[in-house]
Formats: sequence, structure tokens, C-alpha cells
Amino acid sequence: MLGTENTKLKYLYYLLMGVFLLLMVSTQACGKRDMIKGQIVDLKTKKPIEGAVVAIKWMEQSFGLPGLGAPSKVIEEYETVSDKEGYFHFPDYAYSFSKSYYMGAYKQGYVCWSSRSVFFPDKATRKKKVERRESDVSIEDGMTVCLEPLPEGYSRVEHGGYAKDVCGQGGDCSGLFLEAILPEYKEHMKWIKRKK
Repeated sequence: MLGTENTKLKYLYYLLMGVFLLLMVSTQACGKRDMIKGQIVDLKTKKPIEGAVVAIKWMEQSFGLPGLGAPSKVIEEYETVSDKEGYFHFPDYAYSFSKSYYMGAYKQGYVCWSSRSVFFPDKATRKKKVERRESDVSIEDGMTVCLEPLPEGYSRVEHGGYAKDVCGQGGDCSGLFLEAILPEYKEHMKWIKRKK
């Protein structure tokens, strides 16, 4: 008789926990979402940059076999363009327990910016063209993204390949970001075809 009571209590406990979690998730998804506002500025002049495309992809880690890693998948994405004062905004991801993301910013004439890697337009500064950041840039309200002017005479071919990689982080490259990088990306693709 005592075993039956314990089973019923366990069942009731799990049922209540399930209902609680369901309510918590549904109210979070239906509620007003926080907005993240930031500004795009020129690295050298600190002046705002109008018309820069900003894209973010919120990611969810999948489960995989131990030791083999697990793939991530895009669960939500958003693109916007900076205004005349360089400001952009996008909705924060609704579920705070999953904060993995890729973010990129691009404006023609500037080095493409990524939350996960850095592109070095000057070969003399680094051995590699692209290096992983030591830690991802924190996405937060009030953030400033500094775009470095692309040096005159620099190969748009290499930069086009990097911009495409930033655009496609975590999934497909499409939308406003692809439209913005298309001239450089086409140059990169022509170079790849000639190289074959």
C-alpha cells in the first residue's frame, strides 16, 4: 500500500513539474521580448556608419555521441540595417537558457565583422588572415561594433570569401547580408573558378 502511495506522489510530482515548465516556456514565448540595441561606428573616426547590415543567428546545440561533438542548428535569425546614427536593434532570443549565437556586420568599404573571428586585411600584422577570437563577443544592449575601413588596394577576393563565411555561419547565407556582400563574393567565386 505504501509503494502505491509513493508511485502516485511521484506521478503527481512529475505532472506538476511538466505543467510548470510548459507554463514557463509558453509565457516566455508569448511575452514581450527584450530588444538589443547597438551602434555601428568607424574604427578610426568613431563616426556612426549608416546602412551597415547586421545579422544574428541564435543557435541550439544538438545532442551527439560523446567525444564526437554535436552539431548546432539555427533556431531563429534576424537581419537589420543601421540607421543614419549607426544604430541597429533586434529582438533578444526569448529563451535565456540557449544563448549560443553567430553575429556579423558588413558595409561595403569596411572589413566584415564577426562575433567569433577576426579578419586581418594587412598580411604584415598576422601570419593568418583569419583568427578565432579568444572568446565570443558578448551580445548585449548598448553594444558598439567598430568596423575597420578596408585598406585601399586590398584584394576584395580574400575579403569576399571571409564575408561569405561570416554570412553563412551556422547555416545558409541569404537575405540582406548576402545582398550586401554580393559584389565581393562574386569576385571571390570568379577567383575560385580561375584557380581550378
